[in-house]
Amino acid sequence: MQHLAMAQALPQTPSWPGFDEAVVDRGYRWWYLDASAADGQHHLVVIAFVGSVFSPFYARACDRGDAVAADYCAFNVGLYGPSSRHTWVFTEFESAAVARTANTFELGRNRLAWDGQTLTIDVDDRSAPLHGVVRGQIRVTPQALTGAPFRFGNLERHGWWPIAPKCGVTVSFASPGIAWHGSGYLDMNFGDEPLHEGFDDWQWCRWHDADTAAIQYHARHRGGGETALALTIANSGDVEHGTLPAVATLSRTLWGIDRAWYSDDASASVSTIDDTPFYARSLVHRTHPPGASPLMHESLSLHRFRRAWVRRLLPFRMRFPLGRLFS
Repeated sequence: MQHLAMAQALPQTPSWPGFDEAVVDRGYRWWYLDASAADGQHHLVVIAFVGSVFSPFYARACDRGDAVAADYCAFNVGLYGPSSRHTWVFTEFESAAVARTANTFELGRNRLAWDGQTLTIDVDDRSAPLHGVVRGQIRVTPQALTGAPFRFGNLERHGWWPIAPKCGVTVSFASPGIAWHGSGYLDMNFGDEPLHEGFDDWQWCRWHDADTAAIQYHARHRGGGETALALTIANSGDVEHGTLPAVATLSRTLWGIDRAWYSDDASASVSTIDDTPFYARSLVHRTHPPGASPLMHESLSLHRFRRAWVRRLLPFRMRFPLGRLFS
């Protein structure tokens, strides 16, 4: 396995990665948050995209060679409760409905704002496919910021920055009516070519305890090669590199997506949060150490995403400008 190489040394004073960084044509940049309530019964995911890598419309434009990332921004929210009644938002925006500065990112009526201490995410959107109102606020307070991104993939065209592996998260939604406090994780991904051209698949998971956060990441590059990463991140934000343990296979999803993590805990179980034809988000329940919190886990199959039948299904879970259907 090829170990992930840092793009630059960790600076002495970690800084916030601005929302206004340029994104090349056919490229992408996204900010990702996942969080779980203290009671373990509620979870959320938020992703804000410039160059929506999971949009069939952006993928088609990339394949044609005329994709402008700023014309394909998107906002995704998943709210997951103890029942099967989850809330899903995935709305795509043209550039006229988007505004970015170093510290703010507005997509329609949704807004992300960084004030130097806290990331505030105001959600004002509609669910897909039922178009119910989704309105609320998420406040994310990092315990510490890490210092620099990683570059990897063929010709290092792709990057990843675990901005804040441990965060306090407060959630308050009027619609649906939920409110909770818990902990979360914040990162950013970016690339200078389409994601589906750079990778075949990846397995990723993260967890934390009182003193550290841990991240595992194993990606297979399209055309050969792979990247393996095992990080332990102290509460101060200092990063220690390790080696992935032996692979432990988890059960496949209902759509047949392979899942794996790297551990000698062969008795771990898995519960699925999102199950799609090319992507799965899951909770991995560890047996060691006793009482350990679940891992947040994702499996991504980009060779599946490249298939025409998968792309034809995706608009049913999205809201998008109708003109996309004819472009």
